[in-house]
Amino acid sequence: MTEFKLIPTFLVASFLLASAFAQSSSSIIQAKCFFQKTCIECLDADKECAWCTDELYEMQKSRCMTKHELLESKCNASKIETNENYSYLEVTKSEPHRDFDSTKLEAVQISPQKMNLLASKTISFQYKPAKNYPLDMYYLMDLTWSMRDDKATLESMGSQLALALANLTANYQLGFGSFADKPTVPFIQSEPHRLQNPCYSENDQCEPTYGFRHRLKITRDINSFIAQVKQSNVTGNVDNLEAGLDALMQVLVCEKQIGWGSNTRKIVIVATDGWLHMAGDGLLAGIVEENDKQCHLDEEGNFVDVLKYDYPSLEQVWRVLLRSKTAVIFAVTEAQEAYYRRLNELMPEFTSVGRLQDDSSNIIQLVDDGYREFIKRVEFTDNAPDYLQVRYTTDCGGLYREPQPINRCDNIEIGKEYKFNVELQLLDYPKDPSVTNISVRIEEKLISNEAVELEIDLRTTCDCDKNKKPTELSELCNFQGDYVCGQCQCYVGWYALLVCLFEILV
Repeated sequence: MTEFKLIPTFLVASFLLASAFAQSSSSIIQAKCFFQKTCIECLDADKECAWCTDELYEMQKSRCMTKHELLESKCNASKIETNENYSYLEVTKSEPHRDFDSTKLEAVQISPQKMNLLASKTISFQYKPAKNYPLDMYYLMDLTWSMRDDKATLESMGSQLALALANLTANYQLGFGSFADKPTVPFIQSEPHRLQNPCYSENDQCEPTYGFRHRLKITRDINSFIAQVKQSNVTGNVDNLEAGLDALMQVLVCEKQIGWGSNTRKIVIVATDGWLHMAGDGLLAGIVEENDKQCHLDEEGNFVDVLKYDYPSLEQVWRVLLRSKTAVIFAVTEAQEAYYRRLNELMPEFTSVGRLQDDSSNIIQLVDDGYREFIKRVEFTDNAPDYLQVRYTTDCGGLYREPQPINRCDNIEIGKEYKFNVELQLLDYPKDPSVTNISVRIEEKLISNEAVELEIDLRTTCDCDKNKKPTELSELCNFQGDYVCGQCQCYVGWYALLVCLFEILV
């Protein structure tokens, strides 16, 4: 008696799903190949596409299919061109990973660094986060009246902040600046005595309102940092909206004045208990000129054109963060936390939010948490043109069993290696026919001066184009065209169905 074994339902379902997926993938490839009219277009359509050059091949069928399909259609195996014929890949720079080198002032986290290759190919690179990667941190503080106790806390905790940064990386630097609001009505009161002393209603003395003041260039000298915090006086304004975006824009674009390094991780701490004025609010004061995203600091670090330009928009800030590869930690009080969480949702790759105690007593913990949040993730981007498709896959250092179609990993570990595969697929050809190669740069979103640079040669001919013999084979085209890559290329004025038979009358 035959014994039957039951197969679990989930295994049957998995098999059917896998079969359906395989059939779907095969159909997509067939569709990409089938309608291509030339050998180059065929091979560039998909890495699985192949071209039949056999003159005895049945003309009713497409010359562009997968190699398996062409063989089934009786194309001579020796006359099939595939992408296997074009496996050109040269690694031209491949320095090994290394932690930060204090003599060379650099680390190597991405390897290899440069490759030459043909389009429609898959390459791979490895990312390994380095120990002691340099950190430039700029502390941008709201110094309006309600933040006076936070200033006192920062004074007393300056040395502890330095120690906390030293625990994160041996190569850190600090800078400092403060902001309030645009010194004009309706953001401040216009009475002369209140202009000179915005804290008059609080029965205290403070300095006149200013927009942004850069107070300390990025330095390793923690004593200078503490001294500048102590020397900074609070000021005041009317509402609970501040010029934080005005100040942040200047911190980002005034690279020389701020002292940003070229091979560093850049982070700005924005400490505030208020909301942010944004683009359009300047109209209330008659300021109509759009923020120009340029540096406007004088020698003393004052934002001199604070009343000329409107507050920046979030879109402008996002673009500058993207260009400068800078991260922002919003350290805000509980009342404002939900507001900044919404901002974070709009710029998640560049911002994080931490709840600040009313007196900033937990600022060190927020700095530590924010820094670790940025270094524990890696995300790659590229500048490929629209006609070149770039697809990433990675298993994130073994987190996934199989590589996933993603370009980022979370919870990464210092010293661990992460492999990324990059599939390049040419979707179209450049409009300029003289363009025969393109340069693509793949880089991490928050790391400067490290990348994989690809020099990609565009395929201009197939082997069958190079080996054509138009004089000997033109008889196959009724002597009115050249027989190239298995088909007729008719001369001007002639049209082909199979050979060049029909003359076009003009």
